[in-house]
Amino acid sequence: KKSKMAHFVANLVALLLLSASSVLAQGETAKITDGVYAFNLGAVELPYSSMFVVTGYGVMVIDPINSDSATAMLKEIRKITNEPIRYVFYSHDHWDHESGGQVFKNEGAEIIAHEDANNWIKSNTGPDQIPADSTWHGSKMYYGLGKFTMSLHQFGPSHGNGMTIFVVNSQPPVAYVADLAAVKSTGPVYLPEFDTKGWENTLEKTLQLNFEKGVFTHSPPQGGTKQDLADHLGYVKDIRAGVKAELRKGTNPFAIPGVLKLDKYKDWAGYADQFPLNVMHFAIEEAVLGPYASPAKKKNSIRSGSSGSSKWHIKAGY
Repeated sequence: KKSKMAHFVANLVALLLLSASSVLAQGETAKITDGVYAFNLGAVELPYSSMFVVTGYGVMVIDPINSDSATAMLKEIRKITNEPIRYVFYSHDHWDHESGGQVFKNEGAEIIAHEDANNWIKSNTGPDQIPADSTWHGSKMYYGLGKFTMSLHQFGPSHGNGMTIFVVNSQPPVAYVADLAAVKSTGPVYLPEFDTKGWENTLEKTLQLNFEKGVFTHSPPQGGTKQDLADHLGYVKDIRAGVKAELRKGTNPFAIPGVLKLDKYKDWAGYADQFPLNVMHFAIEEAVLGPYASPAKKKNSIRSGSSGSSKWHIKAGY
């Protein structure tokens, strides 16, 4: 009996694992509003949500993530529309967001990135990554396609290079925010490549944009709202204030992660394990290293004092 039970349990576990892997391979698509969707492959460790917009004259995609995610997303797109993939936008330069672009390039898509992001990508191309086909510079750009216009916003250093906030003029308007905010979740681990003052600045300026709903890379594809972004800005400011208060009391900066508690965020994902790492980043920045050293300035980039808004870019023929 024990042998039969063990065999049954083994088969059941195998079936469950197979079912789980099938779910992960298929991913999940959520409709945010008419024409606007978010896709998540279903990574267990950390969710990666992309966004795509069906315009009537083609599809715009933000962040392919990697080849597996891009391939699965393309299949999901094809369940909704046969429109060609026209644009693929990179939100910034990091491999974990901007890999897999070749999947959509094979479909005829034009890959677009801020020049600060693309300059880094060309010098540090990841194993599953390709540089953009075209770039934009300054602080604002528009891409019109079919019934929608996508506005791109770059507010200076915040995380990585060329970090871009996207807003599509759907009803209601929807923003796509990579890495800088999430729905009731802390920042990622030790906040790698985060300029925390630039982070605050970008979140503050993003809140001034016209949108109601938001898709956040590291949240489920159902997304959130403008209030979720405001809450994340509050989280960033509260950590900085808490760290400064501990430093004024004479607390060793390396001890602050074990001392500082912010109970208002205790129910957020990552509070138990990642919150102390977030705090450590702020403590080291405030007391040991000073502000984050931004990447070297590049000609024609926002960091070199570029004039700001760029001209509209409308896909030829539409």
